[in-house]
Order: sequence, then C-alpha cells, then structure tokens
Amino acid sequence: MDTTAVITGWQESEFTPTWSNTDERLEPFVGRRLREVSLLEWRPSGQDLADGTIAVEFTFDPGRFCIANGLDENSIEVGDPHPSFVRHQLGS
Repeated sequence: MDTTAVITGWQESEFTPTWSNTDERLEPFVGRRLREVSLLEWRPSGQDLADGTIAVEFTFDPGRFCIANGLDENSIEVGDPHPSFVRHQLGS
C-alpha cells in the first residue's frame, strides 16, 4: 500500500481519514516474511450478530494477526484466532 497517497472520496463526510504508520501490535511483523493468508469465517455455536463475518489472517514466522470486523469498525487481533473462527486458507 502506498501510505503516502491522499485518501479521497470523503468529501461528503464529517471526517477525513488519514494513514497511520504506527501500531505497536504490528511491530513484530515488520520486515518478516509472510507465510500464509487465510480468511477466517466467524461461526459461533449460538446466535450472534456477527455470524458469517469474515476476517483476514496474515501468518508470519513470529506469529499471526488478523483484521476482523469489530461491528462498528475494523479491529486488529494478534495471536491465535478465537475458536469460533473457521479458517479458509488462501495460499502459502
């Protein structure tokens, strides 16, 4: 991603998004080799508003993180995914 690019298309919004280049949770992955990408499908045992939502998981040598649906925003989760996720491997 080109984080120097201007984010456009938000003229009708009350806010203007900007790139953030820092998140201490992601520091262990900087410069590491990406080993695998998977989609994680949320399939809880009971009824759940988020049932069927998809997260994207990135696996590196030192661990993994995923970008998930936080319902009102995206979330970053580091470590092993919750057991209610079903993994669909995309590649390695």
